[in-house]
Amino acid sequence: MLCQQASLMCAVQILKQTEREAAAERVQQQLGLDESEYFALPRHIRKAAVSGGVQAMVEAGYTRDDALLRFHDSHGGVPWHQQHVFVAATLPSRGGKSVAADIRELFPQAVWITSQNLHRPIDLVTHQWVQVSAEDCRAVLQSAVQDDPDHKNGRGRTLVFAKDVAASKGVANVLESAGIGCVLYHSKMPAFEREKRLEEFSGRQGGVMVCSDAASRGLDIPEITHVVQADFAASAMDFLHRIGRTGRAGKAGRATSLYTEENAALVDVIKGAIARGQPIDGAFSRRRSFRRKLKRYGRYVPRGELAADHEELSSKSS
Repeated sequence: MLCQQASLMCAVQILKQTEREAAAERVQQQLGLDESEYFALPRHIRKAAVSGGVQAMVEAGYTRDDALLRFHDSHGGVPWHQQHVFVAATLPSRGGKSVAADIRELFPQAVWITSQNLHRPIDLVTHQWVQVSAEDCRAVLQSAVQDDPDHKNGRGRTLVFAKDVAASKGVANVLESAGIGCVLYHSKMPAFEREKRLEEFSGRQGGVMVCSDAASRGLDIPEITHVVQADFAASAMDFLHRIGRTGRAGKAGRATSLYTEENAALVDVIKGAIARGQPIDGAFSRRRSFRRKLKRYGRYVPRGELAADHEELSSKSS
């Protein structure tokens, strides 16, 4: 009896070995590998090959592109690959901590593809800068929308940005009091309501939509001809996202930025960079930290460029 069991176990082992060898030969043929190349592979890759073929090898980490291409050509199918793609309209990279630095640390072999216009407002957008006070801001805002040529002829699509939900409601009231009909869009609305209003606005030939920064990212509303900042952006990054709603797909656009004395320093930096054709990512910082830099150095110092000469300048001015 024992002899019969031993014989049976031996036969099973031989059968399994034969199956493994057949699977290995099949993979070698599919990938165009010779025997020495196959057995030079890591053990876990060869184990995956025997159990699940080429697909299992790829999932286990096999990445020999030339062999996989041969397999693709001979089998008419695309082998499984995993890729990570990060896409962003703005990608801060200056200073010790940034999104770009984190990506470089996590994915050191990442391939970077950027436009030479990165962090630059589009050339097709013309800018108007208007400093306002508490007394004249309502009238200036109404005029900025009403006097736009495209709005007058009924073909203009205008986005008016306010600083938050409450402010967007107030801006809508200011425009409607002047007879300017508008669609209101902000983050506190239920998703279905936002979608409904977005469809309503997009379906018109012209019109005005008042919004918070909920509309500054991730939305592609076609044919925006004019962006008005009723409240100036809180940062240079927010400015880029807002203004980027117009001047898209090779078409011209306009941007009217209303600002107060409180925003004047940031406006001056952005205006200067645009005039010189330079990117504005050096000003990427929150409003509070931007003001701290101005107070510390007596002038604007780009992010990531806090060198010793700036420190010396600061000590001399104090």
